[in-house]
Amino acid sequence: MKTNWLLWKNVVTVMMVFSAVMTAKAEIFDGLRHPCIPASSECEMDFWRLKGKSLWSYGGWMEVGIYGNQYGQRNSYDADGWREDSGNTNFLQTASHSDFQMNQAWLYLAKARRKHGFDYGGRIDAAYGTDGRFLQSKGLEIRASNEKNHWGSGDYFLALPQMYAELGYDNFDVKVGKFLNPLGYESVMSPDRFFYSASYSYGVLPNTLGGALATWQINPAFTVYGGWGKGEKFFCDREDNAFVGGIVWQGGKRLNISYGLISGSIDQPAMMMDTDYYMQSLVVDFLVTDRLEYVFEWTLLNRTDGTNQTVYGINNEFFYKLNSRWTAGFRAEWMCENDTDEENALGLTAGLNWKPCRYFTLRPELRYDLVEHERVFNAVDGPAHKNQVSFGVSGIVKF
Repeated sequence: MKTNWLLWKNVVTVMMVFSAVMTAKAEIFDGLRHPCIPASSECEMDFWRLKGKSLWSYGGWMEVGIYGNQYGQRNSYDADGWREDSGNTNFLQTASHSDFQMNQAWLYLAKARRKHGFDYGGRIDAAYGTDGRFLQSKGLEIRASNEKNHWGSGDYFLALPQMYAELGYDNFDVKVGKFLNPLGYESVMSPDRFFYSASYSYGVLPNTLGGALATWQINPAFTVYGGWGKGEKFFCDREDNAFVGGIVWQGGKRLNISYGLISGSIDQPAMMMDTDYYMQSLVVDFLVTDRLEYVFEWTLLNRTDGTNQTVYGINNEFFYKLNSRWTAGFRAEWMCENDTDEENALGLTAGLNWKPCRYFTLRPELRYDLVEHERVFNAVDGPAHKNQVSFGVSGIVKF
């Protein structure tokens, strides 16, 4: 543990020095900062295209951090690898407990598509780290035959979160391959997410999709999308097919409303039945004032796999800009799972984002979780508990 803490201190020191250099550099590039809210890699591509730059772009980031819980539960492993009920549990998607970890080392190469006439584009992303396990797809990083041949071992895995080609005409385009799930509020990309840990809604929805998706920007305020997907799979399992669709409405500079759904069926030979599933997400993002932003998210999952399972919940997130570098955030969420018994979970998270420049973000947070009946925390080492206090901090360097 002493070695881990020494390594952690050295990494933090390097990040602080790097951020100081980039803060001075940011003053030079301040006039080039784009107005996209929230900022994303795709938004940056649009910005540079408008500036007359190349349609090709590349870049990435690295996120490192440490996340612990009050019980000190360590990671456990069995023949199939990491146990999802150990460490910080799959519940939070911050796997390693109280150890320095690299969550994401992410690289991307992309070509944006011109919005005038026919043009093509595409993108490929590669991510390595403790988040890699949540970005893998059956049939690509995971062998479809046995579902156990991952690209990695232990806590660290390699994934290709996106790998798609795009073809379009004016404001209509179609992309085919593997891409990020368009539903929900939180992004799998660390720089586009305020909190270090994930919300319950994030855990319900798939991180990536394999398939084909068409998008039509009807006007600057209204966009619709629809297509075919195979869940977190890459063109395998012929019986697994789903419809993916949604709408996005930009109501001026302060309001953004999006709704999306995925409806399909999965063949389960072991259970000698088909599983029908339906999930939907509604997100309302409202900029209350120039400093205060409020996000409301409602998520629903309905699945039939022997027993009817319904998971639904509400996520509320508040962000207050303290000054040009500091932003405070608070998340209050509730999720209910109705299977054989009804299970309610409550989560409260408070955090800060420090952004001395566009290239660096520091994200400390404190979190409390409470589950009504099932004892999910410290379940491996025991005694198991219904509630837990957890805490962590991560740093993100963009390049």
